[in-house]
Amino acid sequence: MAKDINQDAETVNFVLIVGEIIGIITLADTIREGSQQAINDLIEMHIKSFLLSGENEKIAAAASNKLRMDGFLPIFYPIISKRKLKNFKQKEKL
Repeated sequence: MAKDINQDAETVNFVLIVGEIIGIITLADTIREGSQQAINDLIEMHIKSFLLSGENEKIAAAASNKLRMDGFLPIFYPIISKRKLKNFKQKEKL
């Protein structure tokens, strides 16, 4: 059964045997129950919310937009993350 792949929200993995693609597996995170309500509560209190994600930038953006958050910061490596977070805080005046 084939389905359309949303590369903005799914990580695409190719299955290979001896260098030949025999399939595609997509992985997508699900937003936990209660997350949207929590973000809505923050919005109502005029508190900014940002997603810190280990996903790639497109996927982090899709999740952040779906939840109506103020932004996102994809974080891949702990050492880089600390520097990125510091720059992000200064940029967003947090």
